[in-house]
Amino acid sequence: MSDERAEKLLAYLRLHGDRYSVEALRQQMLSEGYSGEEIDAAIQRWTEDRRPEPGGVLGLSFLVGLGDIALTALSVWAGTSQLGNAPQWWHPSRLVPIALPFLLLAQVGVGLGMLFFPRHRRMGRVLLFGFVWYIVLSILAGGAFCLYAMSGAH
Repeated sequence: MSDERAEKLLAYLRLHGDRYSVEALRQQMLSEGYSGEEIDAAIQRWTEDRRPEPGGVLGLSFLVGLGDIALTALSVWAGTSQLGNAPQWWHPSRLVPIALPFLLLAQVGVGLGMLFFPRHRRMGRVLLFGFVWYIVLSILAGGAFCLYAMSGAH
């Protein structure tokens, strides 16, 4: 089967697959002159593309969120460790804090981009939910720090 014919069958299945049964779609494609083998191969590929990936994303996204928190802690440490010495602009203590927002934006951008590809949709969700975990954990850590500072226990 040529790639062009296979893509036409897949496009037809994607367009009408949610409205009609597979058997009705198969009969229509047969009446349009496609062979049974071509149709079966296209249906198999279409079914594999639609199959949900196993496993949830909650645990892995939590780990991504923790990794983001670790990068933030590294950024804060690097940004404050050389405050009195005023190092050169290329020193890690100045570059790491600048790079952190770009890394987080890249995480969100790549996660959104992966949602458009069925085979990578799960990892896209992991990256996006990891960013949500980062926000939640940051709020909790900030609140805990404020409570500690207000308690006067230091």
